[in-house]
Amino acid sequence: MAVVSLINRKGGVGKTTLTLALADHLSGVYRKRVLLLDLDPQANLSTASIGEARWQDLDRGRQTVADVFEAVVQRKSVPPHVEPVRRVKGALPVQIVASTPRLADVEADAMENAVEWSRRVGSPYLVLQQVLGPLCENFDHVLIDCPPSVGVITLNGLALSDGYLIPVMPSPIAVSGIELLVGRIQTFAKGLRRKLRRYGTIVNRIDTRTQLHHSITSELEKNPEAEPVWATQIRASVRAEEGWDYPEPRTLLQRWGTLHADFAALTEEFLRRVP
Repeated sequence: MAVVSLINRKGGVGKTTLTLALADHLSGVYRKRVLLLDLDPQANLSTASIGEARWQDLDRGRQTVADVFEAVVQRKSVPPHVEPVRRVKGALPVQIVASTPRLADVEADAMENAVEWSRRVGSPYLVLQQVLGPLCENFDHVLIDCPPSVGVITLNGLALSDGYLIPVMPSPIAVSGIELLVGRIQTFAKGLRRKLRRYGTIVNRIDTRTQLHHSITSELEKNPEAEPVWATQIRASVRAEEGWDYPEPRTLLQRWGTLHADFAALTEEFLRRVP
């Protein structure tokens, strides 16, 4: 069992798409038991997985990851709600702990009332580890979609994780940003007195027709903080966003179209690199 955070300080790099695609292929092709944890207050992973209407039901019913934090702070024994997801025909159902915009308020409260949080929960960075750690043991793979920041919420995800993956788009900013991100993660892991495995960097939304993307990818491969840069690269395509559509279970080819081969190769590489 491996718990993996998909993380990048920069938004729009495709963290959510990669998380969804990996979950679809792990459950659909390899019959793996997959848990998704949405830590982004935008809740895109949640709505793409279970649909807007069901997500609103969970949010109104206080059955999201924000409510996991609130229950711990209030010293209430409330088990986390895990919602089944059926996106792929014939696949094992994926499970998800949904997010909500209220998660941003939780993070703000943790920062503004750090002393009170420490008194009530101990380390504010270990809440999810305490509550969700036992749950994770029931799955083959746990994928965490982190927000584009490294605050209390993201650090909770990292503390729960065995390691992390960095999705990037081939841009100059992406290359320089990796060094800052990895440095922050290493400092945090040192404070926890444990090791977080750097599983590598995934190049997403690459246009193989442009020399710029090729040159940036080459520079990325020379960056020791990005190692290992995965061999599988995901092509730029509108089908990436179309794969989010929820309506009903579909085949992997119907859901991901021309990108199915890319994501199938990515999942195969994932299983080789992530024990």
